Amino acid sequence: MLELYFSPRGRINRLKWWLNNLIATLVGWGIGLTLYVLMLSTNPEAETEAIVLLLLPISVKVWCYIALSIKRLHDQDLPAWWLLLTLIPVVGALLFIGMVGLGKGTEGPNGYGIRKIDTL
Repeated sequence: MLELYFSPRGRINRLKWWLNNLIATLVGWGIGLTLYVLMLSTNPEAETEAIVLLLLPISVKVWCYIALSIKRLHDQDLPAWWLLLTLIPVVGALLFIGMVGLGKGTEGPNGYGIRKIDTL
């Protein structure tokens, strides 16, 4: 499971990309907001520390998004450099999500290997 979220190696299909990004988002924001609320409820003056606690799990979520997206690009036989498209405000991010979230992957082996059995 750690390899799925933290390693950029391998390939995943569209469904696995969508579901695992949703899971990582819900978990990241859930943990971050919980830590934020707990910190502020125990020490209302610790706003800066609470924000740091909010951002730590969200930062891990961003890494998970990057690793999952690289795997998805690999499934389409594209290099990870295509992820830089998301740096173009709004348009680039929408194009990237459309490309990896809706585009079909390569059937069978490609330059990045064979897609493993598609399990969550």
